[in-house]
Amino acid sequence: MLESVIEYNGLVMNDQSKRDFTIAPFYWYRIVAIDGIWDEDVRFEVHDKPHQHGTASGDAYYSGKTLVLTGELRAKDLTALRAGTRTLQSAFYDMQEHQLLFTIWGEERVYLTCRKNQKMDMPERQDRGGSNPWMRPFTVQLYADDPRLYREGTSTPYPIWQ
Repeated sequence: MLESVIEYNGLVMNDQSKRDFTIAPFYWYRIVAIDGIWDEDVRFEVHDKPHQHGTASGDAYYSGKTLVLTGELRAKDLTALRAGTRTLQSAFYDMQEHQLLFTIWGEERVYLTCRKNQKMDMPERQDRGGSNPWMRPFTVQLYADDPRLYREGTSTPYPIWQ
């Protein structure tokens, strides 16, 4: 999934064609890690033991899915870095549900419906030199109530996660 083009609320990430800083918008987003994509969250039924220490565990159930996207905003210059920062902030600003789309195996597109559930972490720092110092790391956490992947345009779960 990490090698695919990823879209969320109009923001396109991992699109290798955007790496060429000779064409607008002069910045691109690279996702370097996705945590939580391969399994659902687990919730446990727990009961207090009256007049005793500890609890009694009941059944375990699958819940939603928490995803953590870790990435980098790379830009041609400081102006493009600021524009890319504003675009990233606006894509992850609202807490409404949006499709997190993955383009896999060439043309096939699958999605999870999720929403932001924690603040986006994007430290304002500049500690990298080299040929392109205009980079900002970011981390954003999303939550999917329904942890299954779906094919784009359908409501049928993708075969791997049925």
